[in-house]
Amino acid sequence: MAVSVLLQYLVLAGLLAWSVFFVLRRLMPVPLRHMQGRLAAAAAGSGWHRLASWLQPGTVQKGCDSGCSSCGTGCGEDGQDTPIVQLRKSGPVSEPHQH
Repeated sequence: MAVSVLLQYLVLAGLLAWSVFFVLRRLMPVPLRHMQGRLAAAAAGSGWHRLASWLQPGTVQKGCDSGCSSCGTGCGEDGQDTPIVQLRKSGPVSEPHQH
């Protein structure tokens, strides 16, 4: 196998792993943080302290700008959550008039 083909596979594998990491971080942040902490502990136990400090998960941001509703007060100006969908009273649905 040529070196250039092997290099292409390594680059593609790296990009795929990086993409999967970001998708998992977006969709499943808590399990990924736990797994990242376990990997950091295993690296520290093996004597790879620099890798362990790099793998250590960061702190979780809280507040209205974090996007996870972690502050518990809502992000409206008066402290109330702003409804995303406004519900209307149910009633008969009128058909549009055809000309």
